[in-house]
Amino acid sequence: MKKLIIIIYHQISNIIVNDNNLGMVGNWNKCINEAKGDYIIPVLPEENVGEFFFRALRETISARQDVIVPLGERLGFDMSGWMSVLRDLIDGARSNALGAEDLEKAKAQSIAVAKKIYDGADTSLTLESVRQDLAPHIEEIKEVAQAFDGDPTAVAGRLGKGLCAFCAVAAEYEGAAWKELLRLSKTNPSARRTENPQLQQAMETLRQSLDARLLHSVALRQDVVDYITELFELAKEGLEKFQAYKREFGLVDFVDQETKVLGLLNSSKGAELRKAIKERVKVVMVDEFQDTSPLQLAIFLKLNEIVGRSVWVGDPKQSIYAFRGADPSFMGEILNGVEAADRARVAKGEKSLVSSLPYSWRSRKNLIEFSNEVFARTFPSIQKADVQLGLDPSEAQKSERQGGRICVWEKQGDYRYSGDALFADLAGRVKRLFAGDAPRLGRFRDLAILLRTNKECFKMSTALQREGLPVSVGGGELKKDPIAYLGMCAYRVAFSLKDTAAAEILRRYVPGVDLEAFDDAEQNMTPFEMLERAIVAFGVEDYVRSGLNREQGLATLEALRDLCREYMSDCGLRGVPATQSGFIQYFAESEKEGASAAGGDCIQGMTYHKAKGL
Repeated sequence: MKKLIIIIYHQISNIIVNDNNLGMVGNWNKCINEAKGDYIIPVLPEENVGEFFFRALRETISARQDVIVPLGERLGFDMSGWMSVLRDLIDGARSNALGAEDLEKAKAQSIAVAKKIYDGADTSLTLESVRQDLAPHIEEIKEVAQAFDGDPTAVAGRLGKGLCAFCAVAAEYEGAAWKELLRLSKTNPSARRTENPQLQQAMETLRQSLDARLLHSVALRQDVVDYITELFELAKEGLEKFQAYKREFGLVDFVDQETKVLGLLNSSKGAELRKAIKERVKVVMVDEFQDTSPLQLAIFLKLNEIVGRSVWVGDPKQSIYAFRGADPSFMGEILNGVEAADRARVAKGEKSLVSSLPYSWRSRKNLIEFSNEVFARTFPSIQKADVQLGLDPSEAQKSERQGGRICVWEKQGDYRYSGDALFADLAGRVKRLFAGDAPRLGRFRDLAILLRTNKECFKMSTALQREGLPVSVGGGELKKDPIAYLGMCAYRVAFSLKDTAAAEILRRYVPGVDLEAFDDAEQNMTPFEMLERAIVAFGVEDYVRSGLNREQGLATLEALRDLCREYMSDCGLRGVPATQSGFIQYFAESEKEGASAAGGDCIQGMTYHKAKGL
């Protein structure tokens, strides 16, 4: 019977299955030499987990979609929204080592909380009753919607169109019904600029009724309870489906590795491993502790028990791995316990074992003071002394640690400060930083822009490029990047000269392109070989190198190559052939993030997540 060996080293990438050497500790080469494994189980890359997850649950979701889809839509969640919640629920269960029974208890607790919020006391407020109340005013509502069409600041226009959609379906409504009613209940009456006093009064009467009754609706409560129930039932079934799917293809993922390590450390079979750790490890060092998941916490505690000494370093302000089950509140709870024990130790005359890191060694004084003010407001539940930093006294006197310019830009114009107008305004201001005989910034790479989401990064990049500024801003989906799309057009033409749409794109952007660059002899290529040959033969790479955004474009082409490698690796993991046509479909379905150029004289843009450590 085969035994499972978990190799613990710098970056776990494979699990070796072997008859001997149950527990080993050391670097990769040492463990490989000792293992003499019979075969290797591939570890599923994190970027592929989501795709495999949805494949595994496809049948399960399909069987229940007639229930969950309309429920989600009535509550304001499209399919991607509730699928994301489902993925988080399953990941949370796996990161906390929770099984079906635990999820059943969690479902009951969630429903109990929901019933406290939605008490169900009002049995008469339903979606159909609201439709009937609005039916006499539907034509007037349409007029309001049309009057404000195209005005993004007009609450009445958005509200009118939403109510028209709400009223349009007499039976089963397939839109965000409750969401629209909640919006209506919270809308300021003065914001609805309508010339029709009767309509305004009718809408205000309905608004007041909804504001007073909505959370008491038994129909809304039932939808919420059914939604929670469906998600947990999907999660329970999904846990086993996902595990079975990975077993079918002989795969493990990051959480599987953690689970198996913890199981081995706690089992009688892990005695040899525990002995090896105790002999070879003097102290367990845990960095970035704020990103610890409950499962990892259990591993750290077990390692501390084995070794007898550990050092954990973390900062709750920097927690970024919630998608892996990380919860900075764990750090707070553990710190409270450690500090309480430490105070008791000090009271006995023993040395304190808890230290704080109160100084910043990277930034200038003004920037430190600015970030202190921001963080103190962002984390009101944490004592200021635990959030704010200062300069070490020996550093505070140095001239290079003084100053640091903080400049606040205020909005200009009447537009609502969001969307494309926001990014266009910012891009214009950025351009002025480099304008004139005495620009405030001399090199584009001296400027970095931090944004919250990848979508914002993509919009910022677009606005900067319209101003003629070189920019490296990752964000958005790779398949929506113009350069990636151009590269795929080259690939599609190489695959088939009959793809006239792709050929037309190449002619438009690559002057003098030779569409006969491929012959039949070159068709017998792997997808990666064809992509590489097409990018060069059809002049796409030369086009990118000659452009203003050279670094960004080259990074995008490299990201496209990486996606092709990923496709071929994915096919290998699933035991299916990697075909030329298959990569076209893979690209179309991919959600891979767009590229960000490294180096070069261009403005750098990134999300807060990627900026960590700057």
